[in-house]
Amino acid sequence: MVSIVILPLSATTFEHVALLPCMPDRRSPSGYSFGAIGPDGAIIPAFDHPWCEHRQPDAFVPRRLGTFIYGGLLMDHFGHFLLEAMSRLWFIRAHPELPVVWHEIRLPVPHTCWPGWWHQLWQLLGLDHHRHHVIREPRRFRRVIVPQPGLSLNDGLHPAQATALAVLPPQPPSGERVWLSRAALPERFGRLLGEELLQQRLAELGWKIRYPETVPVADQVATFAQATIVAGFAGSAFHAALLCVQPRARLCILSRPSVATDVYDVIAQARGIDQKHIAVPLLRLSERVNAWTTFELASPEAAAEAVITSCAHAAC
Repeated sequence: MVSIVILPLSATTFEHVALLPCMPDRRSPSGYSFGAIGPDGAIIPAFDHPWCEHRQPDAFVPRRLGTFIYGGLLMDHFGHFLLEAMSRLWFIRAHPELPVVWHEIRLPVPHTCWPGWWHQLWQLLGLDHHRHHVIREPRRFRRVIVPQPGLSLNDGLHPAQATALAVLPPQPPSGERVWLSRAALPERFGRLLGEELLQQRLAELGWKIRYPETVPVADQVATFAQATIVAGFAGSAFHAALLCVQPRARLCILSRPSVATDVYDVIAQARGIDQKHIAVPLLRLSERVNAWTTFELASPEAAAEAVITSCAHAAC
């Protein structure tokens, strides 16, 4: 038997760090830039983020005393917030005495249409017990601790990060089969035309149709802890399973060509979730494909049958 050695996560301390706010930047290939500059004027790679290029300060940067934890990049997007912005939660939760400093990015398609989700998630994760500072103008910090991310596609979910994210204890089973619908999302999000017909067929068989954006975050998390089956098209709603100590539901995720499956597999492996990906024929409505592309179901009826067949052995 081969033993797997899990190395402890680490954190690096930097002295006299200048942090510049995240801003739209036409000069940047990613469209955004921020800054994390050492006392010698060099960029500090530990602060890197794929969405932002580094830039240098163009004026005097005032100093802010004290020691801070670097939380990362906050964004108004449920899935990315949970996976990326919270990737250093393992260290933050272990040091409530230290304030946390954050960068923040304004995405072109924010989740502001669901008021309150950010605050609810903040409370569930215990972050309301910490002091926070968001970089909105250049500041030079005396000392900044940068923890290693506890979740990545390369390294998976570290046990320390898994523990920090597991905020909902085991729940009694509901026996429900739940479809997470995207049908009520605004048009600017990735929708599936014909999904209403698919979910109508499931509802006739006793499935519960849920619209995640319309319920409190705690209820979204409880769905994965209580239901027998949770199915739906790939999307951020499935990431809420991370917050369960013991997810009970078997997951049936229908693929969207614009969404990679890697992160779903990382979560399933870390939480011991029985998960299956299903591909159903989709029609593309435009040449461009990204996370917000709308597709049309080639056959809602056939897609419904694919879900029913795939989940048959897990039905109660």
